[in-house]
Amino acid sequence: MNQGQVKQTSSAVDLFERLKDAKKILITNKQLIDKKDKHTYPIKCAPFKIPRDWIWCYLSDISIIQEGPGIRKHQYQEEGVQFLTVTNILEGSVDLEKSRKFISKEEYESKYSHFTIKQDDIVTACSGGSWGKSAIFEEDELVILNTSTLRLRFFNDLASNSYLYYLTKTQFFKTSLSLHSTGQQPNFGYYHYSRIPVPLPSYQKQKQIVAILDEAFEKIERAKELAAKNLQNARELFESYLGKIFSQHCEGWTQTTVGEQFTLQRGIDITKSQQEPGTVPVVSSGGIKSYHDTALVSAPGVVIGRKGTLGKVYFLEVDFWPHDTTLWVKDFGDNHPKLVFYFLMSLDVIKLDSGAANPALNRKNVHSIKTSWPEPKIQKTIIKQLDLLSDQSKQLKTIYLQKITDLDELKQSLLQKAFAGELT
Repeated sequence: MNQGQVKQTSSAVDLFERLKDAKKILITNKQLIDKKDKHTYPIKCAPFKIPRDWIWCYLSDISIIQEGPGIRKHQYQEEGVQFLTVTNILEGSVDLEKSRKFISKEEYESKYSHFTIKQDDIVTACSGGSWGKSAIFEEDELVILNTSTLRLRFFNDLASNSYLYYLTKTQFFKTSLSLHSTGQQPNFGYYHYSRIPVPLPSYQKQKQIVAILDEAFEKIERAKELAAKNLQNARELFESYLGKIFSQHCEGWTQTTVGEQFTLQRGIDITKSQQEPGTVPVVSSGGIKSYHDTALVSAPGVVIGRKGTLGKVYFLEVDFWPHDTTLWVKDFGDNHPKLVFYFLMSLDVIKLDSGAANPALNRKNVHSIKTSWPEPKIQKTIIKQLDLLSDQSKQLKTIYLQKITDLDELKQSLLQKAFAGELT
């Protein structure tokens, strides 16, 4: 019986024994470092119930777990052999264009060739804010692992690597990693991955599970893309309407500049240590991040991000403190504050960037903008229309975001059932 026939007919127990034998051979041939894992079987306190013909085993007994080397900045080259970074690993795919860093071909051949990533390897980010992201490597380019990246693959491809890949997407897998974490900064390596218990069915069962998940996930991704597109359309519809409102040339409207209608003022810096306990919101470019006991501006107020979260606009119905990272409306003139709020939302602030090394919004650039402006007597009617459209846009946003959340939860539910043997 050839290897393919054995894979198709062997039980989970037989498969486990063959994987362990493959590991021993790799160690004997010095193709794998013997980490001397001291795993005991059967695994006590199984994480969850699996079918009787499945088996629990530790990841390092069935899969390659290879961490990347620590390549330093002084080794970087303009060209040569690319090394993988956590930036390249997206949730489900690899994008080599997101970070292009290289070592020399000579250094690769002399030191790092054994870190070469093979097609169909599972690559994952194992530290920092991106930890847990994983993808199947399908690129044709020569790429090696590096710091904070790691690859997984069943020994000798005796089982389905797609099955193992889907396992890395489960909450169970990520929780198992976290159980062995120490310190505040997530940083996982061989030790942490080696101790993850894996529910192992026969190869045939694995193929069935992968086929079901492939089909289901493809449909879910299409539904998510549609929801995301609808969300974008709703946002663009509102933005388009805003833009048209302030470009009218009709009765009741006049040609003017922003500075002739209202005045912006830079916010005042206040550190966390300077803030006293209170209920007054401190509004930064990213929104309300803290509270103070003293207000600088009386409500209603309008604030726009000056640096950081550039151009984000906030309408305040309570007295507040505008942070240094913002501009706030010091004088509304004869205008309704809500109309000024909507006008600032309509601005393309990227075009107004002052050009400094760190992007910033200069109030003088805003004041000089030429625009159409409605007379005070028709502003309430316009605000009513914009409020209605804004509410509808927010409702659609809530619906589509919930749809995306529901689809993500459906994926986790399917994964949970798959690895408990409830899908086949």
